[in-house]
This record gives sequence, structure tokens and C-alpha cells, in this order.
Amino acid sequence: MYRTLTRRQASIIGALGRGMIPCGGDFFELGAASIEEKWLPRADYYISRMPLLTRLGIKLMLYALDCAGPLVFARRVALLSRMDEDGLVSLLHRVEHAGPLGDGIMVVVKALVFPAFYGTDEAKKAIGYVEKFPMPEDFEGVKP
Repeated sequence: MYRTLTRRQASIIGALGRGMIPCGGDFFELGAASIEEKWLPRADYYISRMPLLTRLGIKLMLYALDCAGPLVFARRVALLSRMDEDGLVSLLHRVEHAGPLGDGIMVVVKALVFPAFYGTDEAKKAIGYVEKFPMPEDFEGVKP
């Protein structure tokens, strides 16, 4: 199904997305869970284009966050990928305020989630984004 990610890695990124962009947020109703089937393949594509060591580092970080993230940052024994949306939002707020380690984790998480989510047509429409230089409809991609 995915080019680079396993199902578990995709579910971890999906959980991170649900924590970063919850449904019914302050700015718009659309959340990461609403269109997960559209932005997760985009995140997988972005990861597949990264150098091998970067991909391995991201995958290792995903497993570490899934297993140890809730324990370290929220004092809960749980898997991040199985937490509900409210728990994920609370956990990511704690990570965000956890000093240099949390800042580093949040930079990587935001780099994985935001471009993939906000690049979808649904998210662009929800925030009222209009491209200044849109792609022509008959564009087939860059030819080798």
C-alpha cells in the first residue's frame, strides 16, 4: 500500500497528524483524521524521496515515539498509535514544551505532517488557499 512505510509506521504518523491537526479545530473543522487516506500517502512519498539514513532515522524515531513517547512525556504506559485524539493533542503539547528534545521531535513531526496535509485540495479549500501559479490541468509531471 505504501512505498516506504509499513502499516505500523503509517499508523504512527497518522496518530501524530491527529494530534497536530485535530478535527473541529479553532481555524477550520477539517482535521487530519478526516482525510487521512489522502495525506498519508503524500507523507509516504515525501519520506521515500529522502536519503536512506534520513529515512532510517525517521523510522527509528517513529518507533521510539510510539513506544516511549507517552511514558516519557505523559507518564502513561500506552502506545501513541492507539491513543485517542484528545490524549494525542495533550501529549504533543507536552512534547512541545519539553525543552530541546521536544523541540527537535516537534520539528520532525511537523515536517512529516504539515506539508502532506496542507498540500491536499481539501485542506487548501478549508483554509481558503488560492495558488498564485496553479499547475495546468494537463500537466503530466517532469519527464526524464
